[in-house]
Amino acid sequence: MDIKKIVVPTDFSDAANNALLYAAGLAKQFDAQIELVHAVLVPVLTARGKLFLPDQDVANANLKIAENQLEETKKMVSGKNGVQLDTNAILINWQMELAEAIHGKGADLIVLGTTGSSCLKKIFLGSNAARIIQNAPVPVLAVPANAKFSPLKKIGFAYDGLELKGFEKLSILNALKNKFKAGIDIFQIIQNKQTPSADLSGLVEFLPGAKTNEVYESVVESGILNRVKSKKLDMMTMIPRRRGFFHNLILGSITKRVAYKISVPLLAIPD
Repeated sequence: MDIKKIVVPTDFSDAANNALLYAAGLAKQFDAQIELVHAVLVPVLTARGKLFLPDQDVANANLKIAENQLEETKKMVSGKNGVQLDTNAILINWQMELAEAIHGKGADLIVLGTTGSSCLKKIFLGSNAARIIQNAPVPVLAVPANAKFSPLKKIGFAYDGLELKGFEKLSILNALKNKFKAGIDIFQIIQNKQTPSADLSGLVEFLPGAKTNEVYESVVESGILNRVKSKKLDMMTMIPRRRGFFHNLILGSITKRVAYKISVPLLAIPD
């Protein structure tokens, strides 16, 4: 896999701007194009079950404002990092449309900021987070507000022990490993009487040079956060599924704790 196009959704917050700078660092390494996207939410009023679309002139005016903001934000990257960056303001009528709009951009990677204000905060910490991550056709990288780009040295992969449908989805890990000459730390968190997965050996075969370990922890999120700290990882990787612990991290009550506490970018690879 090669990363040629990165889509970065923005709400113009500091966290979103930080994610853009992180994406620019990756784009420069891979000679990739960035598309910076802002969604303008156009309210749709209802009355007695009927839809009332807003005035088109108002929608166009808001779109123009967004386009100007995108051009200003573009200056953070353009001409400084040698990265090609395009901007795109889109109109959406419902918040849930944002995930579908982002997925339709033909990206190799989606990079978004976490703990941002406004729209993106709701996206990552609310139901749209699940829509973007659980249904994304490409990997999604969630970048904490304080994470700064630097060449990757150690990439963590928190494997949930469930059967993998194929290793090809993990090609982005090989791309990152090879580009940065980084090490990969694969660990399965063992809870209660769970046994280590037989797929661990297959993972090492697909990801040459990776190291595997079993981490015995009763609380999954604590195991992940402790691993990041103890191994000084630069990035954490997970595979979101509709079952398993990552699903609970995204949809469950611990989402905010993990999103606010994790100090490194979180890469979600589609199942």
